[in-house]
Amino acid sequence: MRTVSSFVRALSLALLSALGGAGAALAQPVTQTIALEMSLTGAGAFNGLPSVEGARLAVAEANRDAGEVPVQISVTDDKSSPAHAIAVAKEIAASGAVAEVGPIITVAAMATGPVFAKAGLAAIDPTATGDAVPLAGTTYQAIFNASAMGIALGNYLAYVLHGQCAAVLYQNDAHGQPIDGGFAKAAGRLHIAVNSYPFVDDAGRDGAVASAMQIAAASACYPAIVLGMQPGEAVTVIEALRRGGFMGPILSSNTIADDNFAKLFASTEEEQADPGFFTNNLYAAAPMIFDSADAATLAFAQRFHARFGHAPAWAAMQSYDATMLAIAAVRDAARSGSNAPIALRRQAALAYLATLNSADNAYPGVAAPIWFTTGRGREQPLRIGSFQGGLFVSAPLQLVPVAQPDAAQIKSGELRHVGHGYARIQQVVYAGMYLNEVQRLDIAANSFTADFYLWLRYAPAQNIGGQDPSQISFPDLVSGTFNPGAPVAARSLADGSVYKLWHVRGSFKNDFDLHRYPFDRQRLIIRLFNATADSSRIVYVLDRQSFPEISGMAAPPTENAGDAEAAEPKAAFAPPPSKFVLEAAPDAFRDLTQWNPRSVQEVRSNLVTLSALGDPVLVGQERQRELSGFALSVDVERRMFTALSKSLLPLALITLIMFSSLYFAPLLVKEKVTVAVTGALSGVVLQTSLNTQLGAVGYSMVIDDIFYVYFALSLLCIVSVLVAERYRSAGDGKAAVRTEIASRVMFAFIVVATGVAVYGSQNW
Repeated sequence: MRTVSSFVRALSLALLSALGGAGAALAQPVTQTIALEMSLTGAGAFNGLPSVEGARLAVAEANRDAGEVPVQISVTDDKSSPAHAIAVAKEIAASGAVAEVGPIITVAAMATGPVFAKAGLAAIDPTATGDAVPLAGTTYQAIFNASAMGIALGNYLAYVLHGQCAAVLYQNDAHGQPIDGGFAKAAGRLHIAVNSYPFVDDAGRDGAVASAMQIAAASACYPAIVLGMQPGEAVTVIEALRRGGFMGPILSSNTIADDNFAKLFASTEEEQADPGFFTNNLYAAAPMIFDSADAATLAFAQRFHARFGHAPAWAAMQSYDATMLAIAAVRDAARSGSNAPIALRRQAALAYLATLNSADNAYPGVAAPIWFTTGRGREQPLRIGSFQGGLFVSAPLQLVPVAQPDAAQIKSGELRHVGHGYARIQQVVYAGMYLNEVQRLDIAANSFTADFYLWLRYAPAQNIGGQDPSQISFPDLVSGTFNPGAPVAARSLADGSVYKLWHVRGSFKNDFDLHRYPFDRQRLIIRLFNATADSSRIVYVLDRQSFPEISGMAAPPTENAGDAEAAEPKAAFAPPPSKFVLEAAPDAFRDLTQWNPRSVQEVRSNLVTLSALGDPVLVGQERQRELSGFALSVDVERRMFTALSKSLLPLALITLIMFSSLYFAPLLVKEKVTVAVTGALSGVVLQTSLNTQLGAVGYSMVIDDIFYVYFALSLLCIVSVLVAERYRSAGDGKAAVRTEIASRVMFAFIVVATGVAVYGSQNW
């Protein structure tokens, strides 16, 4: 009976376990699919791969959220062809995708919109700027439209370049037409004389260029030319304009906003004889330029670089935001049942997107919150970039939107009317540091001594609040002096910008991480900030013209004065010092006898305060105060063998002596104990001396663990002697011998295991 009862209980438990497992399987959420229709080949391919990379990063990060519905993406190539895009869209509409991201070019997005609308499928377009893109009932445009670009280019021409007349050359299509219309709208408000020249073929393009050249030559004002066309057409037009003698400003849409565009002229005779012949004085609009990005965008750039090994393009950020938004929509739809009919889930995803209808109900995008107008378009800030030394960088002056304009600032001219609201001029300050020498690292005092040059290059601006980009300070400078008003060199350059150079020497506070001492690597950071102006007025960026081989995407530890966590990036270690001569002198580290340099980086450094700090303009808004700064970041690695010879060699010798004492004759009991006790006391002296050198460290280091093991070995020697003598006193000599042998084996094993553990822990 007892056997039967046990069998019944076991069977019941097995059934309950099976039912529980089945229930768990039924409760497991079903993976939701998001379709990506991208231009991986054809004319739009230049944004295709970055867009896919941005989407993959979004999915990888979203799926790390425990307890959330898992998502996956399905990528298809529309070949930059409207006809092929429609065929792909029909396949997506018939699939199990709950939402769709793409297409990325305007003509494809306009062609696929009706297909997705018929299927009730939400389509989020990350880079398609045509005004007609969101006309289809389920398409959401996650980027500014072409009209907004035209308006922004008009504002920039009037307020920054002080232009009074312009010619607009544009392809007569869904991208070029609204750029012309937006620019014309801004020109009417800003009293800019404008002539427009549309074209549809090569002959029309050549005729438009000739007409624009005639207007420019006959114009009484300093003219500008605005382009609304694809990159291939832009190359041809720019070559014709520059070869025809027009060297004035050329402003373009986002289609050319990339370093790679300048490379298209590299093989020309003019560019080889005069670098920048075609791209000097060339400007383009973009949703983001990473060299002048805020802290959140820099953090995204760092995560992207860590995953893909290269800096992101702006299209990658747009695709990341669009994919994260799609993920939020499908997860919201899955709350009603991740295995519900596809039509219901698609409808729920569309309902979620419809709630993002104001700044108060926005999705937190990387560069700016995402919300949609009644026409499912997006109001998004623009940045203007220029080509310098073949690189696409933030232009020296920007127009930055102001959420709550102040009447006094409007009256003074500090704020400018830009159509829908107001904007202020932001100075982009190109900064660089050259390290002459790092003389000393004082671990105990948490400081290091450095000698370096600092330079700033910026365009002077009027009516921007009176801030001075050169009024900077070094918050970590503990000794030495820095006078911002006394540079060693200061002059105006040919392009009207200001150049200033300082020679700085001093000691800087630095928080050293000694957890891995004596196998540690340290990051030395020299930071500067402008405390008189926040990042909406002044932003410091890497002078890529002086450092053309540096991407500028490396982000230092973000200083965060609020409660939110700031991610500490891992060092991107560079080759030996001879390879980074751009940033440091060849003998900059000659005095660091215990350290090897690993990298020297010029990086952005932002000070973020998650508070309005009592500013009435900011109180009540979900906004933070951010100061822009710059930093020189140096990574050094302690020379392990030098550290071991100074710190651990005496300890190793005493350890060997203690091990030898385990082989002393049984009659030398007193000597065995004396060696062990003396060894322990010597270890205490060594540890005390080391702690004095390192200063007050409130956490355990690797060296501490080694000392703890050493003291345990001392105790093992003493206990071994006591136990062996107890056995001998009892007349059990064999047990005493076994104890001594076991002690020797245990001693040797502990030493070897400790060595292996320490070595294994150094795999960075």
